[in-house]
Amino acid sequence: MRARNGDLVAQRVDECSLYDPQLDLRVETEGGQVAGYALFWFDHVTKVGLVEPVRTEDEFQRRGLADAMLREGIHRLIERGAERVKISRTNRRPLRLRTWQWASSPLRQPPGTAAYLR
Repeated sequence: MRARNGDLVAQRVDECSLYDPQLDLRVETEGGQVAGYALFWFDHVTKVGLVEPVRTEDEFQRRGLADAMLREGIHRLIERGAERVKISRTNRRPLRLRTWQWASSPLRQPPGTAAYLR
């Protein structure tokens, strides 16, 4: 994430009260190149999990990495006590709902987001 967003990104994220580095996910090649990453946030008061950002580097897309990170991250949020998970997105590609059917059922959602209830 640092390469894409600058050196201060770690400092800015660390300053967020909901940030927990144990929820971060990163996929690397055997050579240490970052193929993808995802941050998951959990609010203990509202019991809401947030997924943002999720990124798969261009040369590693369409291999199921984002799907695997989302599955693991949502699982971690549920283990923490999340009753709802909000997934924000900026692209217009449809969400692959089958990714989350094992853990949740879809709720009504505003455009550009997806919310799931356990």
